[in-house]
Amino acid sequence: MHDYAKQLFDGQHQVQAVIELMGLKHVAESRIGGAMIRGVSGGEKRRISIGLQLLKDPEILLLDEPTSGLDSFTARNLVSTLANLAHKKGKLVLMSVHQPRSDIVNMLDKIAILTGGQLAYLGTPSQMVPYFTGIGYTCPLNENPCDIYSPTFEVGISIMSLSEMGAWYLRTISG
Repeated sequence: MHDYAKQLFDGQHQVQAVIELMGLKHVAESRIGGAMIRGVSGGEKRRISIGLQLLKDPEILLLDEPTSGLDSFTARNLVSTLANLAHKKGKLVLMSVHQPRSDIVNMLDKIAILTGGQLAYLGTPSQMVPYFTGIGYTCPLNENPCDIYSPTFEVGISIMSLSEMGAWYLRTISG
């Protein structure tokens, strides 16, 4: 097989793998759409956008509000897909999410809460409530900690990592 043909075959295989990973097989032949032409849904557009980034096989995937505007089912599935990508492929996934639901928070390995440009918390979801309780910010039972702590610090969850490597990268970057 010539190099060009091999690259073309490998590229097509990679595209198909990303289509399946992002749950887009049912719309693979559809138009994206726009203002005048109806196409795929908003959630599908979001997954297509992320899928395009994945075609470059990045070691670090940075996402700004990937769940914004999505219904709860689609948002949960997207975060689950990203968590699987981080764990199975060893990728670092960092994303900003404001007021995430608790089921989404519990899928994350690490959470960083920033306030005024300063790090207010970095740790696991399970350590968040004990940490804030220890410094005087209690969370009522059966409440989403992000709903309680986000207004306290005037910002939402600013960075979330779906990879255990995330804490290492954050420590390395911050010195």
